[in-house]
Amino acid sequence: MSESCTDSGRPTLSTLHNQWDMRPALLLGEEAQSRALDLTPITLAVTHLPPGMDGLRIAHVTDTHFRAPGPLLDKTVDLLTNGRPDLIAVTGDLINYPAGPEVGAAFLRRVVPLAPTFVVLGNHEHKRSLRLTPVAEVYADAGAIVLMNDAVRWEHEGSAIWIAGVDDPFEIRHDLERAFAPVPPGAPTILLAHSPAPARAFAAAGASVILCGHTHGGQVRLPFIGPIRLHNRMERRFCSGVFGAEEIGAGPWDPDPSMVVSRGVGALRLPIRIFCPPEIPLITLRSVSSMYHRES
Repeated sequence: MSESCTDSGRPTLSTLHNQWDMRPALLLGEEAQSRALDLTPITLAVTHLPPGMDGLRIAHVTDTHFRAPGPLLDKTVDLLTNGRPDLIAVTGDLINYPAGPEVGAAFLRRVVPLAPTFVVLGNHEHKRSLRLTPVAEVYADAGAIVLMNDAVRWEHEGSAIWIAGVDDPFEIRHDLERAFAPVPPGAPTILLAHSPAPARAFAAAGASVILCGHTHGGQVRLPFIGPIRLHNRMERRFCSGVFGAEEIGAGPWDPDPSMVVSRGVGALRLPIRIFCPPEIPLITLRSVSSMYHRES
């Protein structure tokens, strides 16, 4: 697949996400979805990106909705292994209620050796029967770095970037003030959040790159109608894709943010997808200057 950027190097509405994808039209069952699952390469130009982060590869995993170990979990691990990311970002709903957090932990134990793995929780991790189970602790025990309205400074190739994560915005558990409290003003920051609903607030908080899921891209999309249901409070156009500052709206901000909303890996309730194949975005970060150099 081709990568998606505007001529200026800033991301725009991505044809990889927002136009009809015909491969194939109907996916019924976990086996079919695992066969269709693939990496979606995306390149983002990031303002103030440190030199050591230029070319950083992030695998964005979201909404796997694992019910148990099986072909979909195996295919996800295989793609991450072959994609060779520098960092793995998981934006919630690793498990499908009523599956317990042990299923998510089994996946994490397989991918943590591949790259540092950062996780935020989704609404399925907050289902009532799981609230007595310390889901975040189970994921952390598997080796993941779980961010609950917090941020950490992460070093790579002699440079540092901040990675922030908020608790599930869909259930209004996010606390941006707390999450960004450790982050110096203007520092380049990757923000992980399950839902993209508060996108403008994410940008105003200072996020450079925003990674979200939750929508499943609609999961079932019909010609001339689009997604049947988004399970989200944002406009329908934000069901999936790559969005720049102008598309998020209500700027300007410094740095200019980019937001990736993934269609996700799994499926909710019935294991079916129509005109909406699963994906794992493989995101390459580039400095604005290097992007211009590549295009000239």
